[in-house]
Formats: sequence, structure tokens, C-alpha cells
Amino acid sequence: MSYWPGFKIKGKSILKSVMSSSMLFYVFKLLITALWQTFLIRFCYTAFYLIHRFFYFTYYKFPYIHDSYFFGNTLRLCPDFPFLSKRGTPLLDAMKFYTQQFPKSFFVEWIFAYPIVIATDYELIHNVLACRDNIDKGVSYTFLEESFEQGLLTSNGSKWRYRRKLIEPTVGLRMLSSFLPIMKRNTDILIEDLRDKTGTQINLNDEIDRVALKVILQTAIGLSDEYLAEYIDEHVSNTRKVTQYCVFRVRNPILWITPIRKIYELWSGVSKTNKKFREFAVRAIHQKMQARINSLSRKRGSRGSIKDQNSSKMMIPNQRKVFIDLLIDKYFESLKDNNPYRIDEKGLYEEVQLLVFAGFDTSSTTIKWTLYNLGLNPAIQEKLYQEVSTFKLDDDDDLDPDYLKNFVYLEQVIKEGLRIRPTVPIVVRELGKDIFYKGFRIPKGTDVLASMFSVHSNPDIYPNPEEFNPDRFSPENIDKIPSKAFIPFATGPRKCIGRNYAMMEMKVIIANVVKNFRIIAKTPMDQIKYDLDMVSAPKDPLMVTLLPRRSLSVTEP
Repeated sequence: MSYWPGFKIKGKSILKSVMSSSMLFYVFKLLITALWQTFLIRFCYTAFYLIHRFFYFTYYKFPYIHDSYFFGNTLRLCPDFPFLSKRGTPLLDAMKFYTQQFPKSFFVEWIFAYPIVIATDYELIHNVLACRDNIDKGVSYTFLEESFEQGLLTSNGSKWRYRRKLIEPTVGLRMLSSFLPIMKRNTDILIEDLRDKTGTQINLNDEIDRVALKVILQTAIGLSDEYLAEYIDEHVSNTRKVTQYCVFRVRNPILWITPIRKIYELWSGVSKTNKKFREFAVRAIHQKMQARINSLSRKRGSRGSIKDQNSSKMMIPNQRKVFIDLLIDKYFESLKDNNPYRIDEKGLYEEVQLLVFAGFDTSSTTIKWTLYNLGLNPAIQEKLYQEVSTFKLDDDDDLDPDYLKNFVYLEQVIKEGLRIRPTVPIVVRELGKDIFYKGFRIPKGTDVLASMFSVHSNPDIYPNPEEFNPDRFSPENIDKIPSKAFIPFATGPRKCIGRNYAMMEMKVIIANVVKNFRIIAKTPMDQIKYDLDMVSAPKDPLMVTLLPRRSLSVTEP
């Protein structure tokens, strides 16, 4: 009896089987496949070894945790690799571990053979972020381009410089003042909705996500209340899915492989969600462009204007200019501009899409955490109520950025909310030149991950870092905090372009909610899961009970 791979051949049939052309072809194929696989394995191993050695001799003196020669520290960020799983909070767990091991320092994290330097010291973080040579985002941001294109968040070099210079004036103080009535109107709608839910438990995630997205969609695009009433829940769901998937892809190396990524996106529905948002954004831009062309045609006495029956339903009629209108102004101004990075139709889509995602997630996350912390700390909430109750919040004429500066304690509360749960907990920069730090040379081209989470939770800077204490930022105590150690919106040339917009929105919403309701929360903060994604959004519901301020005789739960 003799055995060939996959076949059982007996006695007299041996010669016949061997001579068979199909058998010879099969054996030949097996040999070629074995040789090819052996070559590929050896080639991949050799390539991995050479890459690892190259980086190792560059970074071997840096502090690091040795987990695995092949995987490096990958399994800390993706414990189920190569399987795809969203369970747990791996990024948060890893960063807490590293922060304990390397407080106020830096270290190397190995993603297979690729090194990333993680900075936990605010001095090093400031040196990296404030340097104009370090404006390029790290390689991980390339994985966001599928969803966010190449807007201000993901673009680098000359394109980023040109776009930033072009767009920054559109979020100036004058424009922000025109957004205040929109913020106040949507906050009033939120207050009325919450009145119907007083005395029962509600999830802050649902309520705040809805109002924050409505505000950004109206200030960025000018969508009407009628349209948002019908589609807001769908937009909240789609926006949340896309942002969660972007981070999931970054921390799962298996999704760095394009064919696997495309299969997963089709299977999970992410492709469909991306397509829906893309179609929505393109439609909004198209209608705004039509309105501008019609306006120019009327000014010139032309009768060739274009009509869109759906435009009146989707957009607020006769509204003051919003962000997209200013971008369209830039579009028409740059028609004669030969700069390859000018705002064309694709550029309009890139920047509008980014503004909606960034403006929604950052503000809503801080508002939710701050309100919840107020619910856990009734003394702080009462002190804030005493302040906001003395100011007029009911008249649009009283609302302007200078007026909001009167809320001193409110600003302290928001800053503490930004500290205890940094809206953007980590950012990555590619070094444009060598940096020297504590005797080490971090070479040009290195990806440096700046951990604002580590700085804001450092007990040497913020005693009892898990305690919600707005008095840290009081005029008497603010000098105890190093100026470089509070970085909620990053710093340097790429600091958040919408930071003033975010602060204004947070003040309006939080002040109005606290003025109208007493917030009661029961579950401690350390029992609510969150992770260090693009933002520090909660993974668990934030359940609170609201009691109306003017009828506090209601029995508290």
C-alpha cells in the first residue's frame, strides 16, 4: 500500500496512477505550491527581521515593554487579533498601564515591527505639538481618509497650510456670534423635550447627541427644523457608526489589508452608512450651490435660474450665512486660482463632512460627561445654579460671546469636564525634525502619540485626578497648574480650529439645562465604560433623573 498526498493508491493501480497526467499535474502543482509558500514565508520573515532590526537599532535605547518579538505590543491594543471584536476598552486599559509604568516620560510601543513613540510628559507633548515642523499627522490617520477624505483633519503639508489659512477666518468671532441664536433655539427645544421626561430616568447620550448634531447641521449647512425632525435620528446613528468604525479600523491591523477591509465594510454595513452620509452631504452642497447660482442670475437679470422643489424643505429659508455659505464664497473666489489645493467641489465636501463629524462628537461628549458629573456632585451643581440663575438666558439679545464670559464658574466646570474626560484624548504627529528630550534623540519621521489623557490624569499635576473639582481652575488655584499641562484642544499650529465654537455651545447648553433642572445621577464614574477613541465617548448609557427647578417638591428617587 502506498500513499500520495490526498490519494490512497493500491497494488496494481500504482503504475497507472503515477502515469496518469492528472496525477502528475497534481503532484507538480503541490511541489510548486510548497516551494512558493516556502519562499514567501522566508521572504516575509526576512523582510520583517530587517525592518525590525532597522527600527530596533534606532529606538533600542528608548524605554519599552517587551510583550512579543513578532507582535510587539499589538495584542494590548487588539487582544482578539486576528479576530475582530469590539468588546472591552483596550486602548484605555493599555494607556492606563503605560501611564503607570512611564509617568511624565515617554516610551516606544511596537505595532509588529513598527514603532510609535508615546509621550506622557506635557513638556515633550508641547515641544512636539507646538513646533511648526511637526504639522503632519501620523500614518494612522491615513486609515481615516476612506471616511473623512482629505480635509483639515487628515491632510498634511502644503494642502493643510493652504486650507487652514483659507478656512480659519470663517470661524471668527463675528461668525460665531451669528450662531448663538441657533444654539439657543435648539437648546430651548431640548429643554421643552426634557420637561416631558422629568421624574423618570433618561439617557443623556440620546438627548445630547440629538441636540448637538442639530446645532452643527444648522450652523454648518443650514438644515431646516422640518427636515431635521424627520431625519435627525438617522443622522445621529450614521455619524456614530462611522466614527466608531474609523477607530476600530486603526487599532485592528487585520483591517489594514484592503481586501479584508472592503469585505468587512460590506458585511458590517459601514459602506452603506458612508454612502448615505456622502449622498446627504453632496445633496446639501448641490442645493446651496444652486441657490448661489440663482442669486447671481437674479442680480444679473437672467431668467435661467434652477429650481429645486426639495430645497425649501431641506434648508432654512432666508437664513444668515452659515459655514457652507462661506466655503462656497471661497470656492467662487478661487475659480481663477491655480493652486492645486484650492476649495473645489470635492474640497467643499471634504470640509463640510469633517466639520459635521468633528463639531458633533467633540461638543456632545464634553456636555454629556459634564452634566453627568454635575448629577453626581450636587454641591457643585447648586453652586453653578446660583451663578446661571442670575443671568438672563431667555433673550437672544443678551447672548453674545462677551456676555458668556460672565459665567466664570461655568467655565471652571467645563474645563474640569474637559480635564477629567479629555474630548480628544490622543493625537499623533510625524516629526518633521529631530527632537532631543532628556538625553534621547527622537529622530525625524517618527510617529509620536501625544497622550493628553495621561497628562490630565497625572496626580502630580492634578491631585486626586478622578475627583470632579472645578475649583482647580479657580483664579486662586489656576497658577498651580502648569500652563502646558491643560491641553483639551491640543496646541500649536494644528490646535482645534473649532475650540471657540465648542466652548460657546457647551456654555449655552449646560447653563440652560442646569438653570431649568436639577440633575440626579447614581452610577459612579468608575463604573461607566469609555475608551480612548477619536473622542472619550461613553460606551454605557449615562442614566440621570431630572427634576424641574420650580417644583422640587417632587419626591427624589
